Parts: sequence; structure tokens; C-alpha cells
Amino acid sequence: MGSGTLLTAEPQLQHPADMCPVRPLLVCVFLVLWESPGKSRGQDYSVCPITTPCHCETHDVINCAKRRLKKLPFFLNFYFVWADLDLSDNLLPQLPAQGLQGVKVKKLTLSENILTLVHPLAFSGTQGLEELRLAHNYLSYVPPDMFTHLPSLKTLDLSYNRYAHVSRLTSHVSRLTSHVSRLMCHVSRLTSQSGDQAETFRAGTRLSCSDRGPG
Repeated sequence: MGSGTLLTAEPQLQHPADMCPVRPLLVCVFLVLWESPGKSRGQDYSVCPITTPCHCETHDVINCAKRRLKKLPFFLNFYFVWADLDLSDNLLPQLPAQGLQGVKVKKLTLSENILTLVHPLAFSGTQGLEELRLAHNYLSYVPPDMFTHLPSLKTLDLSYNRYAHVSRLTSHVSRLTSHVSRLMCHVSRLTSQSGDQAETFRAGTRLSCSDRGPG
């Protein structure tokens, strides 16, 4: 080999991932997320939309039951509709206006709290709710306007609250007949119960009310 010969290295092909460090950091992050194996697997339930003391369980369930909560927890972003949000068996005294804004769940359980007040705008901004359970609280009145924010609601459980009689209960929720298919309103005591009024409300709705509760 002569002294005038110029030595050059052969060009080597680089994997696109090897080039990432020379790119801006945000671009690298985007590429990692885009190529993530979970990208095409649908909803990612590892992104829990709620903070402690609540926690997310498998099968898209958010568990806030028995946490001695005195107010609604802080909700993060819901990127899709979860199956169940359980807030039962706490110490919640009321549902304030827009207290559940941004929440996306099919079933919401608020049974066995100490609820005495539900604000008409409590469910404003809530999405996808099909089943609402408010049993075993201290409600004597449910504002009909709150149901205008629940167009998907199909099942409503108001059992064991402080309604004096069925006729008062049915007058409060008469606006539900257009879309709710099941109303549960078992109570421990009834001062009066009109079969005619119950039958009138039943039009297209499965009404389940008794003075002894479900068997």
C-alpha cells in the first residue's frame, strides 16, 4: 500500500433508535410512546384517574369504598369510561355542584354514606353514567334537574332513604320515565302508598318499591 493512499472507513447503517439521542428530548419521548407495544391494545387501565386513598383495581374498577371520606376525592383526567367507581360506605354528607365533573364511569355507587343533599348540578360534566346507586343515605329530596345531566342513566337505586311515602318519591323523579328502565325505592317505613300513583309512574319503567325491601 502506497504512502499516498487515503484510508476511509466503510459507512455503517444505524438503527433509528440509535439516532434518538441526537434528537431533541421531546421527539425521543414521542417516538417511544408511539412505538410502545401497548399502543394498539386499547384502553390503558394503568393510568389511574384518582389519587390516594383511593386506588384502581383490575377490570377498570376504581375503589374508594370504606375510606372514611368526608368529601369527594380529587379526580384526575379520565381518558376513557371506566366500568365502576365505588364511593360507598364513607362519610360523605353532600354532593356539591360539579363535584363529579369530568368523571367517566358506567356505574357510580354512593350507597351507605350520610348524604342529605344532592345539588342539581352535582353530575354536571359527568359522562357515560348508566347506573347510579344512592341507597342507605338520608335523602328526603332528589332535585329532578340533576337528571338532565345524566342522559345515559338506566338504573337508579334510591332505596332506604328518608322519603315519607312513595308518591313524594315518584313526583321528585317523574322526569326519569323517558330513559330510566329500572328504579329501586325500597323504604323501611311508608306513611302512605298509592298504587295508582306507582302504576302511573311505572309507564315504561320497572318500578320496584316496597315497605320491606328486596327479598
